[in-house]
Amino acid sequence: MQYSCVSDDACDAVVAAASRQRVDGKKEHVQERETLGRNPEAWRQLREARRAWQDTPEEVFARSGWSGVRRAAVAAVHRACDAAEQWEPGLGALLAEDARRSRMLGELKGALARAGAAEEEVREGGQAGCGRVEAGNEDNDGSGQEDEARAEGLMGLMGGGRASETEATAEVPLLLGVPVAVKDLVHVDGFSTQAGALLGFPALDSVLWMKEGEIIQRLRSAGAIVLGKAAMTEFAYRHPSRTRNPLAPCVTPGGSSSGSAAVVAAGICPLALASQTCASISRPAAFTATVGFKPSHRRLLAHGCVSPSPSLDQFGVIAASVRWAALWAQAVLPGWQSTPCAAAQAPLCVAIPDGPLVEQCEEGAAREGFQQLLTWMRTSRAWRVVSLPCLHDLQRIKESHVALMAFEYAHFLDSLSLPDLPSLVSPSLMELILAGRDVTAEEVAAAKASCLALRHGLQQQLRHAGADAFIVPAATGFPPPFHQGTTGDPIMSIPWSHAGLPTVTLPLALAPATGTAPGSADAGTHKGRARDRTECMEETLPLGVTLAGMWNEDEMLMDVAMELERFIAVHANVANPCRYRIPPDIRTAS
Repeated sequence: MQYSCVSDDACDAVVAAASRQRVDGKKEHVQERETLGRNPEAWRQLREARRAWQDTPEEVFARSGWSGVRRAAVAAVHRACDAAEQWEPGLGALLAEDARRSRMLGELKGALARAGAAEEEVREGGQAGCGRVEAGNEDNDGSGQEDEARAEGLMGLMGGGRASETEATAEVPLLLGVPVAVKDLVHVDGFSTQAGALLGFPALDSVLWMKEGEIIQRLRSAGAIVLGKAAMTEFAYRHPSRTRNPLAPCVTPGGSSSGSAAVVAAGICPLALASQTCASISRPAAFTATVGFKPSHRRLLAHGCVSPSPSLDQFGVIAASVRWAALWAQAVLPGWQSTPCAAAQAPLCVAIPDGPLVEQCEEGAAREGFQQLLTWMRTSRAWRVVSLPCLHDLQRIKESHVALMAFEYAHFLDSLSLPDLPSLVSPSLMELILAGRDVTAEEVAAAKASCLALRHGLQQQLRHAGADAFIVPAATGFPPPFHQGTTGDPIMSIPWSHAGLPTVTLPLALAPATGTAPGSADAGTHKGRARDRTECMEETLPLGVTLAGMWNEDEMLMDVAMELERFIAVHANVANPCRYRIPPDIRTAS
């Protein structure tokens, strides 16, 4: 069956939009190249494509054999345009020069071709009467219902309706047409890999002869489309990028996965690859009201990725919701097995580390917001909250973590054999390298043993208490002001990163920068530590919460996080600005 000329023209418009795009303007607080890669063009052609779709009458689609598969591609174009018009965070970086645009062109053309082939196969395979979708008519046989289920499934994944994982069948790739940003530690063919290095540092893909990351290959197999490289701090350490926070440009988006968090928070894409050595997924997610998922250490190997600290690094994702993070995990993580619904095992049990960790959280909105959540959970029959005495040696854990990280960073950068290294890196990174050169082999062995011992101890405590996960504030407080040049304190995530446990960070609330948690008795007063927030006094800033689960039981942790996301959506009643964040089932529940 041939598609109509109108459909073909519209399809060509989408392909053209993907191959050549341009930004028409930027807001005052956003500078070029802040958030994604190094590409001078974006979005004009995409807007033209949207006009082409809008000029096509809906009844023509209904009579031309277009199912939800291609309608989802249309929806993706509309959302991308909306994001560009609402906030343009250096979108000159979305697609790069000719080679990158050519790859994007081929990917989108291939995705649409696969979608068309899948529809054609359904029509010609004896699936009687279900090939053509008539406006307002229902299919009359089981095969037609199956085709509609696949279409509905994809529409759900793209944010257009409800969908269960079973509806995304093999005929429709799980992430078909979903735009994904990539942290600049992961090599993508046609893109330069810089790892956030300062100007003058050679491209790492030319120094290390890198092949395309295995993560990228898995995403492509699932139908995802790579938008571009996301900005990051220098080699995933302290020196910040120029990326601003879409929720409040006066504060940092966190780091090191600053660009990954910013593009998701701005609504440009629902998924962005990220990595964590200390707190580089959890903290940016908390500071931008997005979801950060760090899998168990070694669950996803770093083939084709820059990994300065392989004993601690773990690649993961920053997503618009827990649902999106689960879809990413299903598509990317080897051996992912969906677990029974966590709600069926209620009450779920979370454990609070009774010790110095939670005390690191600032007084005021951050601590009160966390306590308010615990109060809600304690009064709910769906949750059980326990306290576990642990992490009393927090300072020793931090010292072991930093020593191991410094040693491996020094080994990695020294192995590049670059002349005059101090002139190519920031002073803070050079300080880490010098410290790493002084770490002895005995200290390295002790630090690695500390990782395993901490993992064993935390898991033993969870099992003994019958708890499903630890729960802690995601950060010590609000995001620091941007001008301070810091991405925040990583201490709330260091124990989980040191132990290699999986974590999910999700939004808890949006609170006034000068006040306390929403709904608290002291709302509107400032009880926290003194901070220079003169340029942020009128801002409403995000607070997050982190769940840490058992090693290699990421699936169970994801289920618990999904239940907690629903719980927060109902009780907190906080409107999150991220357009992709709330999945359909939560949106209707709240």
